Amino acid sequence: MPKYISPLDDIYIRFDAAAGLLAKHYSQSTPHSMLEMLILAMWAGRFNPPELTDDDQVDLAQRNDPEKWLAVPIQKPKSQLKQSQLKLKPLPYEYYEAGRETILSVMYCDGLLPGDPDGWDELLKRENNLLYLHGKDEAFEALIRMPLHCYCAAGQDYLRSLHIPRLMLQNWLDRRSSSFNGLIISGSTPIREASPANDTRAQLKACRRGRPSLPAWESIEAWAVKLNAENPDMQRKQLAGLLYTRALEQFDESAVPNETTIFRRLSKYLTDPRPPKGNAA
Repeated sequence: MPKYISPLDDIYIRFDAAAGLLAKHYSQSTPHSMLEMLILAMWAGRFNPPELTDDDQVDLAQRNDPEKWLAVPIQKPKSQLKQSQLKLKPLPYEYYEAGRETILSVMYCDGLLPGDPDGWDELLKRENNLLYLHGKDEAFEALIRMPLHCYCAAGQDYLRSLHIPRLMLQNWLDRRSSSFNGLIISGSTPIREASPANDTRAQLKACRRGRPSLPAWESIEAWAVKLNAENPDMQRKQLAGLLYTRALEQFDESAVPNETTIFRRLSKYLTDPRPPKGNAA
């Protein structure tokens, strides 16, 4: 993913920019109400990539397409920063491909969810810290019923900064009403192959070779292969727990997928003959 996404980008559009376009198109609305609509749709999972199943029978070609994912700003893990950068506040950001679960994780860790933080702690994190986001389904159910004004100013700013692929947004709008046809992507105007100012499409093609999206994934993949080779009889559920715990020791919480997602990916990692990409040491 790019470190910066230009407002002139031909692949992505920011939530607030999309809301402004929608409000101009539909005169009975406001940019605020359209932004709220996009945020609630995001929490409802309308912009999520194809789901992985327990048997990992998902169409990986579809899931590995970057234009199936939102682009989300996340602080770089401290392990990837230079020593001189570690005292910066905030830490440098980069964009990562993400679904609603990652956005929930980032906003929870950064204190950007609406209302009392203690309530979110009780819902999402148990005392042993090994069941992080265990109440995510209840969280999503609550968030789709919380208007934009419930968020603090920083939370609202973060939601505005989310980027959605133009094609994803146009397809979603077309399913809602034919009146939005061609609003985000004109059928008569092909998308440019590359933008001289911000060649995001070239970077996306390089990313099409597959995941991971979050910073911890490459290390998790490497550890999974190594631990499985050393302990071939270990149950996958136990292995997922060990991988999750180890990742939390080396990465910020917002950079680590939850234990259930790790468990679902193990069948791919442990049957793929490719060597792991991360550092297994």
